[in-house]
Amino acid sequence: MPPQAFIDLAATIGVSGCKEVWLIKCDLTRQKLESLWTTCKEIGVSIPKFVIIDASMTENCFEELVNVVNASKCNELQLQDCDLNKKKLMAFWKQCEKERVQIHKLFIVDKKMPAEVFSELAAIIRVIGCKDVELIECNLTKQKLKCLSMACMENEITIANFLIDDASMTKECFAELANVVNASGCNRLQLQHCDLNKTRLMAFWKQCEKQRGQIRHIVIKDESMTEKGFEELANVVNASGCNILQLEGCVLNKKKLMALRKQCDKESVQIHKLAIVDKAMVSEAFSDLAAIIRVSGCKDVQLIACDLTKQKLECLSMACVENEISIPCLRIGESDSIATEDDISALCDLMTYGVESLELYNWKIDDKGRQRLEETVQSKNAKV
Repeated sequence: MPPQAFIDLAATIGVSGCKEVWLIKCDLTRQKLESLWTTCKEIGVSIPKFVIIDASMTENCFEELVNVVNASKCNELQLQDCDLNKKKLMAFWKQCEKERVQIHKLFIVDKKMPAEVFSELAAIIRVIGCKDVELIECNLTKQKLKCLSMACMENEITIANFLIDDASMTKECFAELANVVNASGCNRLQLQHCDLNKTRLMAFWKQCEKQRGQIRHIVIKDESMTEKGFEELANVVNASGCNILQLEGCVLNKKKLMALRKQCDKESVQIHKLAIVDKAMVSEAFSDLAAIIRVSGCKDVQLIACDLTKQKLECLSMACVENEISIPCLRIGESDSIATEDDISALCDLMTYGVESLELYNWKIDDKGRQRLEETVQSKNAKV
């Protein structure tokens, strides 16, 4: 694409109201990016999210990229396979500082990024006021994370939401990750596709225990975790002072949840809010979910896109009755699926025995089912 084409691109984006733009291997130059941002500024184009995939960009291009972000009022920026180095990121953060650019969310996807560059990354996070950072397949090492944690500490950088997606990390990396989390004051940590196992999670929680920091919300998205991993996850929750635990796509079964429940019971782990997002979760696992709710003193349970059926709800209801479990708040979201008469019947039984307050999202219920649910709520004096 010649520079002139980027003027037309900006105009097209403006007319179409496009909210997300990907520039993939466009051999971006300073002139091309200048054509893009000047046109965006002239005609008032807003682009909420930009994704750049281009290894050919020089440091001069990164200066102009800042102007693109600024002119288009970009909130989310993803830099992917851009061969990031110290010069490129330094040029970027200096221009951000000069133009007082603010970016809410920053995604970095770069396997070749060297360790010393993570100090510059921290400088960018500080300058742009970014509170939401995702590091995806960055081949993280202990040295890379140490550079990041030291820079966060020295510059008093806060990363409210931190996502790590990296299966290459060793147990030493997880120990250093705990230092990054502590140094950045991380409020929400998401670990996805990290091949979490006993040794990695143990290294993480032991370092968390030493740091005595707190991670309010932990999200685990890892289908490879075994029951040994779930044992250590209970220790992670305990050591980090976590209040909200979210298990997403973990293919939960009886063994995994039993391991989590036993360790929670052994260590007196408290979980205020438990969110489950798992279509593959089998019916019998809901009995162990109830046991986790009981031993952890959980007050708020979310079941999102769990493909709920009569059998799953009955298992949860029976376990609540057998163990005298009360769930103060149950939130169910089912991705626009339709509840059957049997589903509603099982849900009413659950309301009768173990739920004080019920919230339903995107679960389609016919008039007959709605009437029965309302009658159950009224008879129990519950909230829905």
